Order: sequence, then structure tokens, then C-alpha cells
Amino acid sequence: MGTTLAAGEVVAAARVEPPGWAWSAATLLNAIHYQQPATVLGSLLALLLVAAGAGGAVALMSARGERMRGTAVLLLLMVVIAGCREVPVPPSGPHVQATRWFGAPGRGRGQFEYPRAMDIDPRDGTVLVVDRQARIQRFAPDGTFIAEWSMPEKSLGKPTGIGVGPDGRVWVADTHYHRVICWSPDGKELLRIGEYGTGPGQFIYPCDVEIAPDNTVWVCEFGGNDRIQVFTPDGKFLRSIGSNGRGPGQFDRPQSIGFSTDGREVYVADACNHRIQVLTMEGVPVRSFGSAGPNDGEMAYPYGLEVVPDGTLLVTEFGNHRVQRFNSADGHSLGTVRAVSGAPTPLVLHVIDGERVRSVPSGENSLRFPWAIGVRGNQAFILDSGHSRVLVAPLDSVCTSGASVVPLSVPLR
Repeated sequence: MGTTLAAGEVVAAARVEPPGWAWSAATLLNAIHYQQPATVLGSLLALLLVAAGAGGAVALMSARGERMRGTAVLLLLMVVIAGCREVPVPPSGPHVQATRWFGAPGRGRGQFEYPRAMDIDPRDGTVLVVDRQARIQRFAPDGTFIAEWSMPEKSLGKPTGIGVGPDGRVWVADTHYHRVICWSPDGKELLRIGEYGTGPGQFIYPCDVEIAPDNTVWVCEFGGNDRIQVFTPDGKFLRSIGSNGRGPGQFDRPQSIGFSTDGREVYVADACNHRIQVLTMEGVPVRSFGSAGPNDGEMAYPYGLEVVPDGTLLVTEFGNHRVQRFNSADGHSLGTVRAVSGAPTPLVLHVIDGERVRSVPSGENSLRFPWAIGVRGNQAFILDSGHSRVLVAPLDSVCTSGASVVPLSVPLR
């Protein structure tokens, strides 16, 4: 049994990975996560048939005499059982040492119903959060509620991405309406980009928006397009990067992006490939790191990504319920953190049950389904989505910072 899964955003702690068939584990992982029962059942049936066939072949070759039948049965059992492996549950490790926190389960001001997007206004450090009520709420850095507004429509689904530019404009990935809406800092709609489709400037499930150092607007999308589109600040299409797949420069839900401190590279959280890809600003693949798993250097659904001023990367892993820090040059893991101290233990955990948010008892003071992370000065802001809160902690307490990062070209794998 391998990595911890997020099955419909509820943890399942097992997956099947026959020796040499790592691709099948990733396929099952994604199918369970996105609640695709036909794929799950079909894949499991195929794996069982392969295991049974291999075992049967071994049995037939071995059981040519009465004396060999016991050996054949033993070999058959070994082949079938070998497809499942147990990995010890990683220890809780260091704590997110929260100095403050804000938000709580609910629909009132300052409360969240399963928040799924967050960004920090670079002008004043205010924090903007989007939840499954399709509300954008703005908070002071100390967590004081400032303002809110709502998306124009929400019956088809809620946003999953938000980006704030240096001019204060707020760009929201209106995921299930296949568009991006740009708002003024005080919540007045300014422009819309996109419609459903596969052509230039069209979207299928846009899931994040980020503003590049040159002020271009970068939009990630999944659902078949699985690419990044680049626009001018006034919404004109410039270029498209990537396509669906597992190869270099291909993506399977590019959930979020960030830009290197020198503005020469873009980092992509390639969520369903469980890796980080690094590209040039023109979209040329440079390197990648990570694979599916619970150990240091491995990932399970990296959803959030933030570039720290020292050049390291902070990544929130939705499936592993943790934050992991990486050296961006060589992909070396600098540590992980999941447990939380300094903040009250949550009593309620939000999980997704079809189209509704369900509340279940929690009692665990740790990250659950963290969706996003941001940095302001020496403070890290972590969107602990399952517990409907934002945790604020000293940056140095969030994993271990490495030495200065020197840009390095490593072949993409």
C-alpha cells in the first residue's frame, strides 16, 4: 500500500501498486480523488486479472507433479500479495508554530465554508480568501475582517484560485463558469476573460491566476486543456504553454504557479502528476522534482505554491495534509510540517460530500487539506481548508530553510 489518498477529499490510506507498475498507482490515485468509480473499478479489476493470470502461469509451470503443488500454491499467493505494500505512516514531525489565526467554520463575516483560494495583497499585506460560498473576503494581516463581496453566479460551482496584482486588482478563477473575473480592490467588477472551450483565450476549469513580474496574467486550467495561458493586463491572449500528459512540459491539473525571485523561471504545481515543474518564462521545460508518495521529497496533490525570498519553495500538499519546503534549484526537500501548535484544536472538520460541505468531528490540531500558502515579510499564511482557518506562523518555523539557492539546470524527468 502506498501514498495517502484524498478520496473525494476524505482520506483513504491505501493504493495498489504492482511492482514495475507505478503508473497504475497514479491513475488510481487520481481516479479515487476525483470520484471516478468506473475508472477505479476497471483499474482494480484489470490489476486483479493480471495478478491472477501471472499467478496461474506460475502455478501451471510449477505444478507438474504431485510434489510441486504446494510450491505452486505458495508462489501464487506470493504473486498476488506482492502487489500491495505497506508504508509506515510518517511521524507528525515539527509543528506549525502559529502566532495567530483567523476564520472559523460558518457563513458569517470572518467565517469560512471550506475556503479554497487565498492570496496576499502586495500593497498592504491584506489577505483575500475565497470559500465555497463564492465569497471573497478581505482581512487585515492581524485577521481583522475588512470587507467581502460575492461572485455573480455560484450554482454551477465555486472559484478555486485567486491572484492579486501590484496595482491591487483581484483576479479570480471562476472555475466552473470557465472564466476569469477581474475586480477592483473594493470589489467592483472590471473585466472578464474567457468562455468554455479549447481554443486560445478559452478555458476548461481555470484554477489559478497569478501576475508575473512583467505584469502579464497567467491562468492555469485543467479538465482536458491542462495548460497555462498568458494574457496582457487588459485580458488579451498572448500564448499558451503545455498540454495534458506526464511528459516534460505537460500537466495533469496545473493547480498553481509562482515565479522565481529573478523573474527568469516559473514553478508549476503539477497536482495530479504529484510533482513541481520548472519552466522558462517562454514555457520551455527545465527540470522537475517530486513523485507520488508520503515521504520527504514526495508529494500528494501539491495544490499551493509560494516562492520564498531566499529562493526556496513552500508547497501545500492537499493529499498529505502538510507543507513541504524545497530547494528550488535541485528539488531537495528541506523538511515537512503538519502538526499545529499555538492555535486552538479545531472541533469541526469540513469535507466535501458531492456538492455539499459536510461537517464531521475533528479534535486534531494539524493541517487538513491545506490548499494555499502565502508569505509576507517573515510571516507565512497557511490556508488550512479542512479546518476553515488561516494560520499565521513565523516563516522560519515552517520547515527548514536551506542555504542560498543558486540557479541550476537539471534534466527534466
